[in-house]
Amino acid sequence: MQDVTYFKMNALSSEHYHQCFYCGCLATELDYVPPKQYVKDYQLDQDDGDFYAVPSCLECVSLLKKNHAAYVTLRRDKLKQLLAQKYQRAIHVYQVWQEDEIEELDYHLAKSIAAGLILGKESLERVEFSGFSYEVDGHKHHVLPEAKLAIKVDDRVFYTTKEALDYANKTYRIPKATLIDLLEIYNDDYNQAIYRFGQMQLEKEHDKALKKQCGDFAKQHKQNTKFVIRTVEYYLNEDEEMTIQQALEKLLTERLS
Repeated sequence: MQDVTYFKMNALSSEHYHQCFYCGCLATELDYVPPKQYVKDYQLDQDDGDFYAVPSCLECVSLLKKNHAAYVTLRRDKLKQLLAQKYQRAIHVYQVWQEDEIEELDYHLAKSIAAGLILGKESLERVEFSGFSYEVDGHKHHVLPEAKLAIKVDDRVFYTTKEALDYANKTYRIPKATLIDLLEIYNDDYNQAIYRFGQMQLEKEHDKALKKQCGDFAKQHKQNTKFVIRTVEYYLNEDEEMTIQQALEKLLTERLS
């Protein structure tokens, strides 16, 4: 089995010297692509690979330790997933909270949220880091910045999730945590999520009015509240144009007179 030569990846621009290719942090290690422990497998299968020594930080090397990928771009993409999973809670805090909201919190909670904002911002920047153009064995490789996906909310366009969440939160008074849950259901379609939230609010108002009016009716006519609510809901389902008050009047006329 012949020895394998790994070629050192060198940044083309001085601004990226000593920078982790995967996340942008300080590079103190080298990530070998493919990993040295799997090189024999690649040689036996006569499979291709980059065979690069990639400047990396200790955390990225550790996260990629069990990854078999033999191409630096595949390892970079996997690393983004792993970082996003590891710092999911901190990123969530950064996307949901605003610094001026912390002032209203209890001291210990405020301290925890403030730390989460810092960690979340840093983690998101690492996840979104696209790498840099580099030279290997005399050959230059250019890495273009990833195109930012446009997020449409109403007739406005945003390029970060945080900006889109802030806009929807302030414009429609939707709690960010609720909006994030709705976005997961509606495949990141903000307009559908906002519409569904509006429906949910109408449903809450309807349920509140239903319980109040049916409760008052039951008390006045000495009826079981659950019976009144169940009957009124039956009438409303039969006729979508009927109001709660009309359903109560029908109940009084047809069943209690």
